[in-house]
Amino acid sequence: MSTRRVLLIALGDATKGDEGLGAALLRRCREQPIAGRWWLSLIGDAQLQIEHAVDLQINDLAVFIEASADIATPFEFAPVARPDGHRLVTPGETLTPSEVLHTLWTIGQRESLPHCYRLSIQGHSFLQKKGISSQAQEHLDAATAFVLKLLDEPDPERWNAQVHDGHETAVSLNA
Repeated sequence: MSTRRVLLIALGDATKGDEGLGAALLRRCREQPIAGRWWLSLIGDAQLQIEHAVDLQINDLAVFIEASADIATPFEFAPVARPDGHRLVTPGETLTPSEVLHTLWTIGQRESLPHCYRLSIQGHSFLQKKGISSQAQEHLDAATAFVLKLLDEPDPERWNAQVHDGHETAVSLNA
């Protein structure tokens, strides 16, 4: 397998309790040894903007990581839908992962869009300023283990086989 370029983009405000789950996952990834099969880029930001399309340009795979109160399992992993329509996006506007992917398509990178995924980690307390809640820490542990397994095999076919739709409680990479 050739070397893959992988981008992890964590979204959220680390000062607002469980909203900092993405940033915490990035910190854990920074502590891991780098494997020889991929080139890993890590970005943390409060929200997605037009500029993040440029960050996607040179990557083969990307994962948008966010905290969510709207899921029923510790985490969910799903492909980012490629947008079929378009709308005018202005600088400074908050975007969805799909809109960032569409922006990249709009600026001319149509044949080689990266495979993009969304990893949502279940959070519970978004107003506290004391860090991540204990329950969300457990979800972070599960999501971190999942991401590290993904990075063991940076291949879109393998990642597509690992879509976690919220109905299962455990996800593992098949050998």
